Amino acid sequence: TAKPEDEPVEKPAVVVVEKDFKPSFNEMVKLAMSFEGVTYQANVEGTNYKFLVGKKVFLILADTPKEYRLTFLMDIYEAAILSQNTSFAKAKSPKGDYYFKLVNRGEFDEITIITIIKNAYAMVAILAERERIAREEEKARKAAERLQAKIDAMTLEERAAYYARLEKRRIAEEKKTQKEAEALAKTEQTEEQPKEE
Repeated sequence: TAKPEDEPVEKPAVVVVEKDFKPSFNEMVKLAMSFEGVTYQANVEGTNYKFLVGKKVFLILADTPKEYRLTFLMDIYEAAILSQNTSFAKAKSPKGDYYFKLVNRGEFDEITIITIIKNAYAMVAILAERERIAREEEKARKAAERLQAKIDAMTLEERAAYYARLEKRRIAEEKKTQKEAEALAKTEQTEEQPKEE
């Protein structure tokens, strides 16, 4: 017999079973939360966590009935080592060259998982430093291009005067450095002399 349309249909509850491999989902969550400056977003069930430093996601943890799924930041060289495992792959989301994912059904040992989580957190600072260096290099490149364009636009006389000023500045800097070195050496000699009693 058909059920009336207004009768609610109960959905079967998802039962999350604690896996018998380490670290447990709760242990991974606690480890990620222990890092300085970390914030997180989680679903109501507590089976999905996204960990961030600022706006940068460094780890996503998902607990399913049979496995743990991790998405994390990792250096490409480290990823090459893990790439031999079929449960490890390049992540499609979040987007970026340094996001990878793995499915742990117990084949990854505890030390490997803990190392992955710790290194994912460390990668935030590493990537920020790489981005800073890239910005500085780009800034220096553009400044060099502007300077070269300025020099190219000069007449021969202006160019000669410009290089003469540079040479004069270089000589002045050398003399200043030499005087500072001599003053430092004199100070060190005075300090080394024995005091009269």
